[in-house]
Amino acid sequence: MRINLKGILISIFIVFIVLMSSCVPRVRLFTLEVISEPDTIGIVLLDEIEQTEFEPSDIRLTPFSISLKPEERVVVRVVDEEPLQELEEIHVFYGWSDGSQDNPRVITIDSNKKLEAKTLTKFKVTVSTDPKKLVGIPGSGWYEKGSSLTLTAPQVENYTFNGWNVNGETINDNPLVITVNKPTKIEAVYSEIPFRTLSVGSEPEGLKIIIDSLEYTSPWSIQAREGTSHTIEFKAQERDESSFVSGIDTKYTFKSWNDSITSNPRTVLLDSDKSFTVQTETRYLVETSTLPEGVASIDGAGWKVKDSLFSYVSPDSIGYDFSHWEVNGIRIDGRSIEIIHDSPKKIVAVYTLKGYSVNVDTEPSGLEVKVNGVKKVAPASVVVNHGDTVSLEILTPQERDESGNVEGIDTKYSFTRWNDGNTSTTRNLVLSSSVSYTAQMKSEYFVSVSSSVVSIPGSGWYEKGSNLTLTAPQVEGYSFLNWTVNGEIVENQELCITVGEPSKIEAVYSEIPFRTLSVGSEPEGLKIIIDSLEYTSPWSIQAREGTSHTIEFKAQERDESSFVS
Repeated sequence: MRINLKGILISIFIVFIVLMSSCVPRVRLFTLEVISEPDTIGIVLLDEIEQTEFEPSDIRLTPFSISLKPEERVVVRVVDEEPLQELEEIHVFYGWSDGSQDNPRVITIDSNKKLEAKTLTKFKVTVSTDPKKLVGIPGSGWYEKGSSLTLTAPQVENYTFNGWNVNGETINDNPLVITVNKPTKIEAVYSEIPFRTLSVGSEPEGLKIIIDSLEYTSPWSIQAREGTSHTIEFKAQERDESSFVSGIDTKYTFKSWNDSITSNPRTVLLDSDKSFTVQTETRYLVETSTLPEGVASIDGAGWKVKDSLFSYVSPDSIGYDFSHWEVNGIRIDGRSIEIIHDSPKKIVAVYTLKGYSVNVDTEPSGLEVKVNGVKKVAPASVVVNHGDTVSLEILTPQERDESGNVEGIDTKYSFTRWNDGNTSTTRNLVLSSSVSYTAQMKSEYFVSVSSSVVSIPGSGWYEKGSNLTLTAPQVEGYSFLNWTVNGEIVENQELCITVGEPSKIEAVYSEIPFRTLSVGSEPEGLKIIIDSLEYTSPWSIQAREGTSHTIEFKAQERDESSFVS
């Protein structure tokens, strides 16, 4: 029987090794597992609970586990995230799964332990406006995941709220209610309300219209924000528009607007550029009379609708023969005439006396005369019998205020002669036939010449057709700009006009600005001369722009050193 000695030796060696290893004492370790729900957070393990300083590299992110000896003590601290500007999501510790709120907390290892930290997720919400910084809307900040946020876009003057832009999605609700489940950028989007034009006219133009209680002359336009409401109105108006009919001779009453709306006043919404025109009913006054006065009664006097028709008939008159009509000074023949009322009318039925008539007029017409001591406005007439005496008198001079440009009396009419050459202002006529006389009058107009900075001669009375030349004088400190003649600008310094109406002439100047002339020397403190006056440099003077000045320096000597005598 063979014995395997080599195998026996190996077995003995293995047994020896096993016996020796069983004699070394072994230390048991426990595991500390740290997790967090629902999100990862940073944990640092410290030696002491009072310890506050640690390195960023000491921070461990959950989940992790470490091995510790029995009864070993470790301080576990949750590191809260600082909400940095660039962060949009943070995780906030709010307790441990075993109910403890301590942070940091001390853990003594006596077994394998699992430590679970509870966290909240918060998302960054920014609230702004488009355009930027249009209005402050509170609401920016950190919100817990799943929380509800309500925002209301305020009204902003001159802007319209268009909706919200929430992370690129358009939402039109206001107020806005959202659930915060992610970082959210919210913009309240506004658009500026544009200006619109409201134009109001009238037919005819030039009448008074009312916009928002303010009176204007049509046509007129205002600018206002889109969406605003405005009141437009037309009130009945009366005017003296004709020189043939005395006093008020034209009336305008409201009929409708150009869109057929008959409300007056009316309120309009300016949702676009809008234009309205007042359609008016126009009435003209018709005056009827006879020449000579009172020889017949002519039907048809009164107010007539514009463009209406009426037939005027001259009645028979005892002792007179009908001659013709005069309608606003224009002769029309025929006993019956049909008139279109397109303006105020003065309709005169002219009769001839079966006797003699005396007709008196002035050139220009419309001036005052006396016939048999009775004041009348030319043309005027009387009818007399053969051999009767009629006295005529022309009042001279006659003064009037005829122009809106010149204040007060601005026109004078002076008698020169009658059309037959007679130069007497009064005359007595013994009638043997019908006669007509016209008083020739010299017309003079007042011309007012003025300036706000200088007195300019030239104001006074000028005969019609005379020439007037004015030269704007040089005024120290001012430059001549232009003349204004009844509001019209004439830029020539010499003004030449032919006087044909009362005139207000004004020379317009602008003040020449001051400029500064500064004179110095090197070195400073020397004597310099400006316009023959001596000064110590540096020196400045003020003078008008465009003026010339003389500066001079003369050789100077000084005793400036105490060492040299």
